[in-house]
Amino acid sequence: MPKLGRLLHLRMQPDEVPERVVLTGDPGRVDRIAGLLDEPRVLAHNREFRSVKGEYEGVEILICSTGIGGPSTAIAVNELLEAGAELLIRVGTTGALQRGIEIGSLVVPHGSLRMDGASEFYAPAEYPAVPDPRLALALSREARLKGLTVYEGIIATLDAFYVDEEWLIEQAGELNLLSVEMECSTIFVLSRLLGARSAAVLVVDGNIAEGTGKAEVRPSASELPEESQDALMRAAEVALRVLSSE
Repeated sequence: MPKLGRLLHLRMQPDEVPERVVLTGDPGRVDRIAGLLDEPRVLAHNREFRSVKGEYEGVEILICSTGIGGPSTAIAVNELLEAGAELLIRVGTTGALQRGIEIGSLVVPHGSLRMDGASEFYAPAEYPAVPDPRLALALSREARLKGLTVYEGIIATLDAFYVDEEWLIEQAGELNLLSVEMECSTIFVLSRLLGARSAAVLVVDGNIAEGTGKAEVRPSASELPEESQDALMRAAEVALRVLSSE
C-alpha cells in the first residue's frame, strides 16, 4: 500500500497511530470503550471508521472501528499497520455454536475457519488464520483473573450474516467450532503477513445452537442483550490491560 500523508480511509495522520490498537466493529462502541481511557480524544470519523486515542495505565492506545465484515476490516488493518501499529486486539461479539455457552460469556479464539473472502485475497486457503499465542493466552488469563467465563478454541469467520442456521450448526458439530463472527480471520491473516501481532476477545451475544441468536435476544432499544453489553465493557478492560502490559 503506498505511503500517504493521511490514511486514505481512516483519515488520520500516520504519526497519530500508536503501536497498540483495540479494534471493534461498530463505530458506536468506540466512544464507550474509549471512556475507559485517560484523556481520550477523537482523531477521525469517516464512513464506518471512527478512531479515538488516549492512555490506559500510562500507555497510548487507539480505539478504532472496522465496520462489519472482511473488506472494511482489511482496509482498517492495512492502514493501521502501514502507519506503524504493532499490536491489535479485536473486541467484538460472536454467536455461539455449541450448547451450554452462555450469553455474556467470552470466547478467545485459538484460530478461525476462513469462510470469508477478504483473507483469501491476501493468502491461499491453506494459510492459517491464527492469533498471536502470547496475546491470546494473556487475554484468557486476564479474563479469568476478573472472574469471567472464557471459552477457547476454533471459531468460524463468515462473510454472510444471514445463513442457513441448520447448516451452520452442522458445520460446528463436524468441526468442533465454538462460535461464528465476521472479522477475525481477516485480522489474523493480515497481521501475520505484515509482521504484526493480533488476537481477539469476543462476547457471546446469542447461542445459535439453542435458538437464541442475536435477532431473537435483541431488546427493542439495542442490538445487544443487556448481559452482552456489560460483558463487552469487561472484555474491553481485559484487552486494554493486556495491551498496556505488552
